[in-house]
Amino acid sequence: MASTDAPQTLTELRTDLLNRIRAATGVTATNTIADRYLNIGLQDLHLHKQWWWAERRAVIVTKPAYSTGMVTVTQGATSVTGASTAWTTADAFGNNPATVGDKITLGSVGDVYVVDAVGGALALTLASRYTGADLSAGSYTIFQDEYAVAADFAHPIDVRLFSEEREIWLIGPKAFYRQFPRNSVRGAPKYATLITLPPSGSAAVRRRVVFGPAPDTTAYTVPYRYVTTNLAITTAGVAQAQLSATTDVPIVPLRYCVALVLNALYHWYRDRKDDARSQEAKAEYEGYVLRMAQDTTPVVEDRLRFVPLTPRIGAARRRRGGRYSTDSRFDQMLT
Repeated sequence: MASTDAPQTLTELRTDLLNRIRAATGVTATNTIADRYLNIGLQDLHLHKQWWWAERRAVIVTKPAYSTGMVTVTQGATSVTGASTAWTTADAFGNNPATVGDKITLGSVGDVYVVDAVGGALALTLASRYTGADLSAGSYTIFQDEYAVAADFAHPIDVRLFSEEREIWLIGPKAFYRQFPRNSVRGAPKYATLITLPPSGSAAVRRRVVFGPAPDTTAYTVPYRYVTTNLAITTAGVAQAQLSATTDVPIVPLRYCVALVLNALYHWYRDRKDDARSQEAKAEYEGYVLRMAQDTTPVVEDRLRFVPLTPRIGAARRRRGGRYSTDSRFDQMLT
């Protein structure tokens, strides 16, 4: 880093921090602590505000429901036998009709079971015992209502809509399962809720979106926007959760990177020095973040405006309604 350059890489940010506290550079133990504080600052900065540079977009293609063939299952059993079924033959989207975690309804009963294993084109296992009457050559439907969101998904950008393009409204799990207790009715998704599954194979939690109604025989394209958890980038352009290699850079624009140093400075003075200067560093950091918010807000943030509808007279006004909207248009943004 040239003496006149603003710090951006992990090495440059670390050097700037150590210079400010007048500590020696090149000491491995000191570098480790400095890097830790810089990553704490990186995470802390993204708790303050939904910054525009952390916004991402992705697409979910829903899996069509499948009901080809017939099934046989005995009360109390978990094994389901198919006839003329092709549960392991991928469709045009590369999805097998039956996969672990899919939901299945058997016969005319509305109970929903979870597929625990697929033994082939004609055999699958339920996660719980079948409680209905014996079913021989009966109808069934396999469908999927839970979908994985992007691996770096932190939270949606819009707290009301999961997909703005399809107008899929985002509601809490309690409200969702109150409205869709079994979620066995299928159709075009209109609502969604976010759930978290326990870790499997690693320590990472698994975020899922559940659609209601569950998608029917149509494959729906569901675009959505979200805030990322990947706050750093390698020299190869690979996103990752935090700064690791010396050449990694934060996703924060260059002119704001000094905020990480100020936050790390606060933690250094507080934890390692028990120094009153920690409060000075904290105040400087918070003031800098406030200036960052003021700098970015006019450019990137949408502002809600309440606009009265144009008054009409006579029949035209009666058709249009009153001056103010009380339906979903009240929540829409006008630009």
